[in-house]
Amino acid sequence: MSVDTSPSDRDRFGEIMRLRASGHVRRWHTRPTLLGQDVAAHCAQALTLLLLLHPDPRMDLIRAVLWHDSGERVCGDAPSPGLERFKNLRIVLKQAELDVARDDHPTYHAAHENLSLIDRQWLRAVDLLELIVYCGDELLVGNQHFRVVLDRAVAWFRLEA
Repeated sequence: MSVDTSPSDRDRFGEIMRLRASGHVRRWHTRPTLLGQDVAAHCAQALTLLLLLHPDPRMDLIRAVLWHDSGERVCGDAPSPGLERFKNLRIVLKQAELDVARDDHPTYHAAHENLSLIDRQWLRAVDLLELIVYCGDELLVGNQHFRVVLDRAVAWFRLEA
C-alpha cells in the first residue's frame, strides 16, 4: 500500500498565500527612496538577472532566487548596517529565516537545501547585483542617499567575486 506524501491542497494553498505575502515586505524602510521596492520586485529582478546571465540554471536555483527573501515575511528586511554592527543579530535573524523557510515555505526550503556551492554563489551574486542595479536606479533619479549603499555593495561584490 502506498502512502500519499504530497502536500494537501490546504497545505499548498497556505504556502502560496505565505509566499505571496512575503513579496509585500517593504525594503529600504530605513533609507529615503524615490522609487521604493518590495521583496517581490527585488526577487523578480534578481531572477531576471539570473536568467539573463546564467547559461543553464537548474530549477532549484530558479526557485531559490525567486523566494530567497521569503523569511522576511516574519522577520522583516533588517537593515544591513544594523546587521554589521550587531553580529549576534545577524546570526539570530539568519536562523529565524531558515526556520520560517523550513516551517512555512517547504518548496523553497527543499530547493535551497538542494543547491550546490556554485548555485549558492550564483544566488549571492544575483542578489548583490540586483542591489547594485537598484542603487543605480535610485541614483539616476537623483537620490544621493544611495551613493554609500552602492559603494558598499560594489565592495561586497568584489570581495565575494
